[in-house]
Amino acid sequence: MIEVKLSNTNYPSFLSDVSDENGILFNNQFDEISELRSIENFNKSHREILVNSIKEDLIKWNAPQNAFEANTKILNENCYTIMSGQQPGLCCSPLYIIYKAIGTIKLAEKLSLKFPDKQFVPVFWLEGDDHDFDEIRNLGIINNGNEYQKLWLENDDNRRLHVGERFVNVNNFQKLISCLKDSLIETEFTNDLLDKIKSFYIDSNFSDGFSKLLYYILGNTNLIIASSRNPSLKRLAKNILKKEILNPEILFNSINLNTLELQSNNIQTPIKLTSPQTFITHENERLSLEIENGSYHTKNKEIVFTKNELSELTDLSPEIFSPKVTLRPIMQDAIFPTAVFLGGPTELAYLRQIRPGYSVMGIIAPIIAPRPFVFILESRVKRNIENVKIDFDKFFNINFDLLKDLVDENVLNEIITIKENLKNELNDSLKAFSTLIDKYDSTLNSSLLALISKTEKEIEILTQKIISSIKKRHKISLDRYNNIIQSIMPNKIHQERALSPLYFINKYGLDKFQNTFDKIDCKNGILQIIEIN
Repeated sequence: MIEVKLSNTNYPSFLSDVSDENGILFNNQFDEISELRSIENFNKSHREILVNSIKEDLIKWNAPQNAFEANTKILNENCYTIMSGQQPGLCCSPLYIIYKAIGTIKLAEKLSLKFPDKQFVPVFWLEGDDHDFDEIRNLGIINNGNEYQKLWLENDDNRRLHVGERFVNVNNFQKLISCLKDSLIETEFTNDLLDKIKSFYIDSNFSDGFSKLLYYILGNTNLIIASSRNPSLKRLAKNILKKEILNPEILFNSINLNTLELQSNNIQTPIKLTSPQTFITHENERLSLEIENGSYHTKNKEIVFTKNELSELTDLSPEIFSPKVTLRPIMQDAIFPTAVFLGGPTELAYLRQIRPGYSVMGIIAPIIAPRPFVFILESRVKRNIENVKIDFDKFFNINFDLLKDLVDENVLNEIITIKENLKNELNDSLKAFSTLIDKYDSTLNSSLLALISKTEKEIEILTQKIISSIKKRHKISLDRYNNIIQSIMPNKIHQERALSPLYFINKYGLDKFQNTFDKIDCKNGILQIIEIN
């Protein structure tokens, strides 16, 4: 396996740094973990509700036996969870969803060895509360024309529905499958894969389709998928909801103070704070709540509640509430005995931003650390990289210019210098004309300006022709480079963020794709390059 330092890619530099903040491991120094959060408050009753609630979903999703056994372990008072999560992206897209899931599995194994008196099970939190359908209704592939292509599932309902509970429109999904069939490289695996996807999604909602497909991709895994739309799970965090409803300023003020401090130190704070930190579901739509003069109302003021009315609803129907990003991790860690949460760059940034909110809500924060960062290297791409003889990490820099690497930079600079000098000489020469025109016929100024503009354009065209001639000399290397970039940074986006796992499963088969999982690890601030052929 090849490794590239994250600091040499376009990922945020803090992922490669050792954090000096308590409970934050930005470069995954898991060997240095010496203390875990206390989980004494996760009593027998809480754990029984947690396990039984999850079990209902696991049955519905045809989860493997290992997942059921892992779920049962949560009943033990010494059992922790290793968490990651994501919205139910279309067909488990993009790839980093898979890497999050594998990361939790691998870290649970590592910590089980480090703390033999404790138990650790991997949990994937399926964030179906969200209402941003556009974010999850697309997937990317390298098509049969060797071009990056993004496919979209049509949106047949513009309401703010919870994405996890959106029912799959059969006609629209069939259109997506047809587009996939036309666009994917046809292999011996194509028809079976598309049939499987249809069987998981048709007559299902997005949470169910996603979960069934993820279990199919992972095989006999011990990963537990837990849905944020499970009402019984949400009831386990109703006290957090109640506290936020009755005193929204407590959480807001603690996070706001930390936000200002982080900003004063030029540290990323991705969340724009608002208050309160909850949505409410009304007629299946997820509506923002706002507070004014001590009362709550939906954004359009159609529905108004007193604090006490909303507080009572947290007891009666907590499932109608859903947290904003500031409250979601706190609720999640009130439900689960989380030891470590693995997240992507933006997640880690906002988890650092909201960290003081845990203590004011009476929750002990878990350790946070980056998920695995992975690039799958196809054999043809590897051959091209070897042929162009360029350091691997250069391909992850969107500003990298291969032409400058192939051609003496002095030559390119000389061309640009000559071009600029020529323009300047032209302007100086034409000044004499300008003086005569002003003296004898000022109406000709427009003709002179047009001549200058036309000549400058011709100089630009000539310059580009010269550069094109240089490129032709290096055409083979440039073609290889473009094929490499198509795989590494399709559409100038990292492969794991741009491509769907379907691309690799279709091309190489599920068995070979699953073989890459064995090589994925929780590594210190690196991008793992894993070969597939």
